[in-house]
Amino acid sequence: MAASRKSSKTKSTFNKASDTVVSTSKDLWKAGFARTLIVKDQSGDKILALPLTIAIIGAVLAPPVAIIGVFVALLTQCTLTVEKK
Repeated sequence: MAASRKSSKTKSTFNKASDTVVSTSKDLWKAGFARTLIVKDQSGDKILALPLTIAIIGAVLAPPVAIIGVFVALLTQCTLTVEKK
């Protein structure tokens, strides 16, 4: 009987934690779409504009490509800007 009480407490705590994680994740997801990553060239023309969430997902899924892209942007003196809508 003691084992079942412990198990239900663990599940209850897990559910509360998962609710918090889910709500925080949703808030961060919405906040990410409220921000845009903009890459501009030397003359100030926009080369690329992506929602920040998409840029982060791309960096997580393809880190080597993201690293190469950042180096190329810095070597060609591009400007990276995060803009809030």
